[in-house]
Amino acid sequence: MDIPKASSSSQSQPQLVSEVDVLRKKAFQDLQPICVAISQLAAKPQIYHDSTKELQQYLETLLNVLQTHSRHYGVINNHFADYIFFPLSHIFRHRQDVPDRIMELTLDCLHALLCSAWDRGATVELAKQLLILLTFTVEGAETPGGAPASTANSKKEISEETRTAAIRCCFALFKSIDKSGIKDKVFGSIEALPSVGHTVVTLLGVLVTAQGSDLQIMSLEALEVLVCDCLEVDAVVSFLPGIVSQLCKFILPNSKYRRPFRNLAAAIKLLKRILCRVFDDVENSELPDAVGKSEGKNAEMRVDRTKAWLKATAGQIKMALEGIFRLRSHAKPAVRLALLELSRDLLDTCSTSLSNCVGILVETLVILVGDQDEDISQKADNALLYAAGVNNEVKGTLVEAIHSWILSLTRVIESNDEAAKVAAVQRINAGIQLLSSLDVDSEILQDLLNQNVQQSLRILSHEKGAQISQISPYDVSTDLILSDRKNKTLEFPEVLLRHQSQTDTLGSFRSLVQQLGKSPNALSIAEQQLQVATRAQAPENSISLWIAVNMMRGVVGDDSLMDILDFDMGSSALQRRVTDEMLTVSVDLLSRPSNAENVTLQALSLEALSFIAKTYGTPFRNTLSETLYPVVHHLGTPHTDQYAIIALDQIASACGYSSARELLVSNADYLLNAIALKLTLAELEPQAPLALRMIIKIAGPAIVPYLDDLVQAVFETLDSFHGYEKLTTLMFGVLEATSEEARKAIKDYPSENEIVTKRIEELKPKPITEDDFLASLDDVLKVRPDPTDEDVLNLEPTPQKPWGKPKEPGVSLEEEEDESNELTTTDDSSKQLAEVKVTPPSSAYTLLQKTSLLIPNHLTTPSPPLRILLLNLLTLTIPPLSSREDDFLPLIHQTWDITVYTLLYSQTSSFGEADNNDINVKIAAAKALKTMCLYAGTFVRGRCIKVWEGLKKKGGVWEWSGGRGRERLRLELEGLLEGMVLAGAEEDVVGGIVELVGKGRIASGKVEGLRRALREIGGWVI
Repeated sequence: MDIPKASSSSQSQPQLVSEVDVLRKKAFQDLQPICVAISQLAAKPQIYHDSTKELQQYLETLLNVLQTHSRHYGVINNHFADYIFFPLSHIFRHRQDVPDRIMELTLDCLHALLCSAWDRGATVELAKQLLILLTFTVEGAETPGGAPASTANSKKEISEETRTAAIRCCFALFKSIDKSGIKDKVFGSIEALPSVGHTVVTLLGVLVTAQGSDLQIMSLEALEVLVCDCLEVDAVVSFLPGIVSQLCKFILPNSKYRRPFRNLAAAIKLLKRILCRVFDDVENSELPDAVGKSEGKNAEMRVDRTKAWLKATAGQIKMALEGIFRLRSHAKPAVRLALLELSRDLLDTCSTSLSNCVGILVETLVILVGDQDEDISQKADNALLYAAGVNNEVKGTLVEAIHSWILSLTRVIESNDEAAKVAAVQRINAGIQLLSSLDVDSEILQDLLNQNVQQSLRILSHEKGAQISQISPYDVSTDLILSDRKNKTLEFPEVLLRHQSQTDTLGSFRSLVQQLGKSPNALSIAEQQLQVATRAQAPENSISLWIAVNMMRGVVGDDSLMDILDFDMGSSALQRRVTDEMLTVSVDLLSRPSNAENVTLQALSLEALSFIAKTYGTPFRNTLSETLYPVVHHLGTPHTDQYAIIALDQIASACGYSSARELLVSNADYLLNAIALKLTLAELEPQAPLALRMIIKIAGPAIVPYLDDLVQAVFETLDSFHGYEKLTTLMFGVLEATSEEARKAIKDYPSENEIVTKRIEELKPKPITEDDFLASLDDVLKVRPDPTDEDVLNLEPTPQKPWGKPKEPGVSLEEEEDESNELTTTDDSSKQLAEVKVTPPSSAYTLLQKTSLLIPNHLTTPSPPLRILLLNLLTLTIPPLSSREDDFLPLIHQTWDITVYTLLYSQTSSFGEADNNDINVKIAAAKALKTMCLYAGTFVRGRCIKVWEGLKKKGGVWEWSGGRGRERLRLELEGLLEGMVLAGAEEDVVGGIVELVGKGRIASGKVEGLRRALREIGGWVI
C-alpha cells in the first residue's frame, strides 16, 4: 500500500490553537474505538492462528483515519502517537506469527506516525527501540525479549512488500532522528555501534539479495540517510569495508540478479557520497601516525583513522573502483553519468587521500570524453580540464597515462577483442585531445604515437581476412553521379582494411590520426609518410599514404586549404610543400601499372586526390589537365573503377560542377586526346578502351561532337589489330557506347511499335468502293475516237536527218538506247538535286554510319562473344540510321547477307545441336534481321525468300525443347517471321508462315505480334 508521506511542508497549519484542540479531540474520538479493538484482538496469541480478517479490517480503518488526520499539522502529537502505537506493539511482539498483510498494515501505520507526530519530536529511547524493532523486522528474526515463536525457526521469511514497508519505516526513522537533533545521542556512543552495525548489515543484505526494484531503491535511500546524514565519519569508517564490499557486489554484473540501470546509478551515487565523506582531503590532511588503543565496551569495533589506515584502505578502494569502472561501457547513459560524477568528485575532493586512484579516475574520464552521449562527453571534458587546471598532478598523470596507453597499443591490437581495440584507440584519442586543450605539446609523445599507429595497422593488415593488397569490388551505380547533385556526394568506403570486423577499429584509428594532425609537427610527420609511400613495399606504402592523407585532414580541419595558405606565412610554406608533394605522389602512383600489389595504394591515391580537390575548391580546376586523366584511366581498371567513380563525383563537387557528367564534358577535348594518343601509339592496354567506354557512358550525348578523332583512332586500331580478339572486342565495346549516346542524340526516328503500326497501314489492303469499281471499268471500256482532219493536218513532217549526235563505230543499237536512257535519268536527277538541297548528316549520324559499315568485315570472326557484340551493335544502330533512307538502304544491302549467313550457316555443329555460344549468336542475328525488316520495309521483300528457304531447311528448330537458350531462339525466330511479314514478303513466304502457324508448330500464346500482322495484312485468322 502506497502511503503518502506527511511532513511539516505538506501539512496545513491551523491559525488558532483552539482549532488544533478541536481537531485533536475529533481525531481521538475517531481513533479511540479502533485502538481499543485492535489492542483487544492483538493481545490474544490465538488470533494469529484463527481468522485475522477482523484485525485486518481494523488496521485498514486505522491507517485511513491516521492519514486523514495527519494532514493537519500538530493534531497528532507525541502523547497521542504513544497511545496509537500501544496496540501496534502487540502485533510487533508476535510478528513471527503475524501474516504478511497484517504486518504490512501495521508498518504503514507506524510510518504514518513517524511522518507526523515523530517527524521532529522523536525521543532518544523511542528511536533506539524502533531501530532495533525495525531492524529485526526487516531481517525476519525474533526480537530479543519478544514473544516466543510458534515455530522452531528463529527467522521467518517475509514478503518483499512487507520488507519494503519496514525499510520505508527505517528511512522515516532516520530522517526523524536527523531532524530531531538526537543523532549523536542515538548513534554517537561506542555502545551504539553493535546495533548500528546490525542495521547497516541488514540493509546491505537486503539490497544485495532483493529482486524487486522498489525494495532495492528503498534500501539504498535508507542506507544513504543513515550513513551519510546520521553517522559520524568515525562510525562510518568502522563499517566502511562491509559497505564498500556489498555495494560493489550489488553494482558489479551478476548472472543471478539483473539490476535495473536506475538502481545501479543510485548505488554508484551512494558509494560516491560515502567515499567523498570518508576520504575528503581536508578531513585527512592531519591524520596521526598512530593513536592509543581504545578501551571499554565495543572498543574493538572502533577503527581509528591514521596514516597507515589511510594507505591500507586506499589500496582496497582502488581494487573496488577497478571493478566498478568496468561499467564504463554500460549501455545506459545514466550509469555512465554516475561513473563520471564518481570520478569527478573523487578527483575534486580526494585526489590526495586516494592518490593511488588518480590514474584510474583520469582514465575513466578520458574514456567518457569519447562517449557517444554529447552531455556525458562534455561533462567529462570539463571535469578533466578543471581537474588538470587546479592540480598539476592530474596533468602529469594524464601525460603518463597516455604514454602508457601508447606503449601498450600494439599489445591490445594483437588480441582478438575488437571492442578492446576500439576502446584503446578512443582512449588515446581523447587523451591527445585533452593535451591539446591544455596546451601540452610533446613531440616525443607524438612521434611515439605515430610509430605505434603504423605498427598497429601493420599487425591488423596481417590478420586473417584483412590482406590490404586485395580489394573486393565495391558496387557503385553510375547513375548516382549522372544527375545533378542535391548537396550530397558519394563517400569512399574503407580501403585499408576490408574485413567487416575491423571497421570500427580502423574508424578509431582514423579519428586518432586526424587528431594527431592538429599537433605542431604533424606536417613533418605527413611529409615523412609520403616519402615512405613512394619507396616502401606493400603493405607499408599503403599504410603510410593512409596516415598522410588522414593527418592532412587533421591539419586542414573544417577550413579550406587555400584559406589556410593565405595566412601564417611561417607554416603555409610547409603546408604548401606537403600538399604539392601529396598531389605529385598521388598522380605518380595512379600512373603506375595496376597489379594486385598496388591496387590498395592506387585506391588511396584516388582518395588523396579527392581530398586535395575538396580542400582547394574551385581553383583545383587549374590542375585538372594533369590530374583528371589518371583518375579517368582507372575507370577501366578492375577493383578500382568504383573508387574512380567516387573520386570523379567528389572532384566535380569540389570544382563547382553540377555533376561528374559536366566535369567530363567540360574537359572532353583533353581527355579524349589523351586516350586517342594512347591508341595511336599502339599502347595496347585494356584500361584505355574500358576507361573511354565509361567516360562516354557518364558524359552522355553531350560528348558525341568531341568523338570524331577518337572514333577515327578506334577505326585505325581495328584495321591494324583486327586479329587480336580481345582488343577488337574492347574497341567495339567503345563503339557500342558511342553508338548508344549517338542514338540518344538522334531523335527523329520511329520506335519499334511505331514502325510496326506504319508497316501494317502501308500493307493493309485498301477497301474498293462502288464508285472506284465503276471508274476503273470506264477506263477499260473507253474507245479511242478516230482522228479528225485537223489532227491529220497538224502532223509534223518526217525528219530527214538523224536525231542526236552521230553513233560511234562499233556501238550496237541496244547499247546506244541504254546510253540514251542513262543520260535522260542523269538529267532528271540533276534537275531534282538542283531543286532539293540535301541536308548533310549530323556528326552523330555519321558516327553511327561509319560504325555500322565496319560490322560486316568483322562478323566472320570465330569469337562468339564478339559476333554477339557486333550483331547487337547493328540492332542498336539501324533505327536511328533509318531516318535518312538514301544512306540507310545501302547499309542494309551490305549487312543483310552476312547477317543471314550468321543466322543459318555460321556454326561448328549442326543447327539443332548448336551449343550455347552458337545459340546466343543466332539469337542476336535473328534480332538484327527482324530490325532490318521492320525499318527497311519492302526494300528487303525479295530478300526474305532466301531467309525463309533457309529456315524451312532447318525446320527442326520448331520442335526444340528444353534449355532456356533454345527457347529464346525460338521466340526470336518467331519475331523474325513477324518482321518478314511486315516487310511485305512474297505470297509464297507468307503462305508458308501461315501454314506453320496453323499447324501449331509455333508455340501458341507467344506469337501475338505475328498473328496480328497476318490478320491485319492478309486477313488470315489463325
